[in-house]
Amino acid sequence: MLQGIVTETTDHTKTRKKPLAVEIGKRLQQTRREAGQSVEDVARDMGCDRQTVATWESGNAFAPVWKLKKLAEMYHVTIEYLVTGRKPGDAPNDVIAYLPDDMRRRHLSLTRRPALAQLVDSLDDLTDEELEAVYRLVTRRSAS
Repeated sequence: MLQGIVTETTDHTKTRKKPLAVEIGKRLQQTRREAGQSVEDVARDMGCDRQTVATWESGNAFAPVWKLKKLAEMYHVTIEYLVTGRKPGDAPNDVIAYLPDDMRRRHLSLTRRPALAQLVDSLDDLTDEELEAVYRLVTRRSAS
């Protein structure tokens, strides 16, 4: 499911990585190294296998939001830094340009609906378990 977001098919044999996934992957790898951790250390702490972490770092897949939250806590950075590269106090940059078209449309939709934007912002306050429950609910509804 996320694979369609991460890559775009140019023909039956070639795929090209989307810039956002690659940039997030580079920051995940850089912050892991700065924290002095191996891929195996992160996989163990995250409760997943080494290949999953390597896939996130290579930009071949996006880490789920609740995993990004946990990674940010482990690396002592913000989720915003992992996704955009901005640190607290940095001047805003145009990260919207890196978003895939469907995500850019969702962002514009949120900016036009303050109540919906407030709901999305409140996700930062949820625990990992609560985020997983929200994810399961949304994916269950979108599948039906």
